Amino acid sequence: MKHIFTTLVILTICISQIFAQLSILNEQNETISGTTIKIASNQESNIIFKVKNTGSSTLNGLKAFLYTNGTEANNHTDAEFSFCINGSCGLNGACPSFNLNTNEEMEIHLTITPLAATNFVVKVHPDGESSPESTFNLLALTPHVVNINYNNGGTVSPSISSQTVLEGDNFTFTVNPDNCHTIGTITVNGNDVNLDQNNSYTITNITENQNISITFNPYVYTITASAGDNGTIDPIGDINVNCGESKTFTMTPNEGYEVADVIVDDQSIGATNSYTFNNVTENGHRIEAQFKRICYAVSDLNVEINDDGNLLTWTAIEYAESYNIYRNGTLVSSNNTSTTYLDTDGGVGIEYYIVTNCEDGNTSNPSATINAGIKENLISLEIYPNPTNSKLTIKCENMIATEIYNPLGQLVFTIETDSDTLDIDSSAWPAGVYSIKITTIDLYATRQIIKL
Repeated sequence: MKHIFTTLVILTICISQIFAQLSILNEQNETISGTTIKIASNQESNIIFKVKNTGSSTLNGLKAFLYTNGTEANNHTDAEFSFCINGSCGLNGACPSFNLNTNEEMEIHLTITPLAATNFVVKVHPDGESSPESTFNLLALTPHVVNINYNNGGTVSPSISSQTVLEGDNFTFTVNPDNCHTIGTITVNGNDVNLDQNNSYTITNITENQNISITFNPYVYTITASAGDNGTIDPIGDINVNCGESKTFTMTPNEGYEVADVIVDDQSIGATNSYTFNNVTENGHRIEAQFKRICYAVSDLNVEINDDGNLLTWTAIEYAESYNIYRNGTLVSSNNTSTTYLDTDGGVGIEYYIVTNCEDGNTSNPSATINAGIKENLISLEIYPNPTNSKLTIKCENMIATEIYNPLGQLVFTIETDSDTLDIDSSAWPAGVYSIKITTIDLYATRQIIKL
């Protein structure tokens, strides 16, 4: 890995006296105090500095030189280095010669790879003369790598996961958890450390590679799930959910039952088979599933006209408590506990349907409507398979139209036809009891099917 330092150094040389004013600037042109620049050993560094003549006479034959241990450095032995001016570099580490008029300056690029951790001195003076001269130090130090590892849940500054520092340097990092996490364990080289009040920690006087490990722990919240009789909710009990995550609950009624209501945080959300808490950020959520027995509709309503009126008969529905009878859409008898009803005001052409009343106030969907005076047994009719989960076949002589109603009484299929056979795809229909009305040239009949 290359470790490159690019530093601007201004050397001011005054010809009238042996005195040099030295200013060091970084890449942002900010003044750096002192005259020593730290660089990494065995890694390339780029040093940019300027020499300025502030005297009253021209300086000729100026050069930059690199010294170590009091003698001029040997290229390829002490360091790999080169001095370049205006894109032209000297041979074997030598600096090209240059002249400076009064107040003129020259930018010099020094590329250096120290071959050991040691101290170097950069000197600028006329070739063959010792003055005027200006110098600054390059302190080559052993580089060390700082590795930072952390899990999701926050950020760490600096954000670079691996970076190089120099021998003896300090390294400070700051830990910032997000809104759903706290700071967990912090280790440096396997040892637990404590952050300061600013969530920062400083490793001082680094002499070896450093491995920093940071753990963010999520806030954990609890959702309480429960279910009434005759069904379950999954999961159930006190369920832990990490902050910011979502959790889905599924309601499953027992056989013969259905979801009556779901209560979320004391508010009814209606009958649903699943519910998801999204982006959980607080404690105390609650969900309760309530179930009720399925109340089935009458499936074999029959009407006969006699001298006393229209007599309705049907087979009792399991768990039914009573029945409501409707004539031409108007309630004419409520809470009828028998399976017969005589409509003394009835007559030919009147339509009837029944709603079943079950325990706990549950009611069924309306039964199929039947018309008094229509002799359904005169129609040759086959519907199969029943129950069905896909294809449904209807066979009826002289069929001219078919209508199908869902358990809510809504028309879901209608067709006019001149065929005695009709195939219908019911695979997309929700499960339930459906009513079918088949019309022939002079008659019609109603039947019910069960969609699985």
